Amino acid sequence: MKRIKTLAFSASLLIATSVFAQQTGERMNIFKPSGAKETAKDFTPAPDKIETSYGTLEFVGGAFPTEESTQLIFDQLDLQRATQAYMDFMPAMSLYGIVRAQARDFGFTSSSDIAVEADFMQASENYLTGNNSTVYAFASLDLGVDGPTVVEIPDADFKYLTDFGPTGPDLGKGGKYLFVPADYKGDIPSEGYFVIKSNSYRIWAMMRGFDVGNGDEAVKWFEERLKVYPLKTGPRKGNYINVSGMGINTLFPEDGSAFEMLNEIIQYEPSALFDQDELGKLASLGIEKGKPYKPDARMLKIFDQAAKEGK
Repeated sequence: MKRIKTLAFSASLLIATSVFAQQTGERMNIFKPSGAKETAKDFTPAPDKIETSYGTLEFVGGAFPTEESTQLIFDQLDLQRATQAYMDFMPAMSLYGIVRAQARDFGFTSSSDIAVEADFMQASENYLTGNNSTVYAFASLDLGVDGPTVVEIPDADFKYLTDFGPTGPDLGKGGKYLFVPADYKGDIPSEGYFVIKSNSYRIWAMMRGFDVGNGDEAVKWFEERLKVYPLKTGPRKGNYINVSGMGINTLFPEDGSAFEMLNEIIQYEPSALFDQDELGKLASLGIEKGKPYKPDARMLKIFDQAAKEGK
C-alpha cells in the first residue's frame, strides 16, 4: 500500500513538471539532468532554529521539533485550516444566516411565509449587498422539511440554482418552479414545472419587484402573484408581511461562534453539497457529519482567531 501511494505521488509530480514545461515552452527530459553530480553532502538542511511569525521553532537530532515547537506547529496548522475553512464556507454561512434570521426575526414558520420590503430596506435590515431603492420579496425553503417545493412566479421579471423571469427558464412568461432535493426518491411531475435539482435542503428565494408600488400595494401585488408551497400539499394560503423597518440580522458571525454555525450546516445539509476536500478539512477540525461538536478551550481560541483573520 505504501509503495502504491509513493508511485501515485511521483506520477503527480511528473504531471506537474510536464505542465510547467508546456507553460514555459521548455523541453524537459528527466534523463538529461542539468548541473553537476551531487551526493548527500550537497544537501543543505533547514537550520535547527527557525524564526516564524508565530514563534521560534527549535529542532533536535537533525529534524525533530522540541515539545514546545511541536505544539506551536499544531496550533499553526489548525489555525491555517480553520481560517481557510471560514473563507471557503462563507457562502454557505451567509445563506444559512439569512434563512435562519428570517425565521427568528421575521417570525417565518413555513416556506409559504413571504417577506416584502414594501417600503424599501431600512438600516435595521442588514442584508449583504441589499439596497434601499428596490422592493424585494423573500421566501425561505427547506426541502428537508417539505420535500419538493413549488415556487409560482408572475410574468416579467448563494449556491446559485436558477434565475426567475427573463433570465430564467420561464423567459419572463412566469410559471411554476419545482425545487427537488437531490436525494428525493419519489415521483416528479413530467409536465407543468421547471424542475430544479438542489444538493441543499435550505434555499433562499429572492425576487425584485419593479413598478409594483409601495406599502400595502406592493404586498398585495406579491400576494396575488407569488406563491410557495410543498408539492405534496398543493397550493396553500401564504402569509405576506411588510417587513420594512422590522429589523433583522442576517450576517454570519465574525468570531468563533461561526464554527458552531458551520457545524449546524454540516449536520443538516446533504454531504453532496460540499466537495470531499472541504469536508476533510472540517473533519480535521472536529466538524464532521454525525459526530458531536466538542471543541476544547484550545480549539475555541483558534476558531475565534481564524474567524477574525478569515474575515
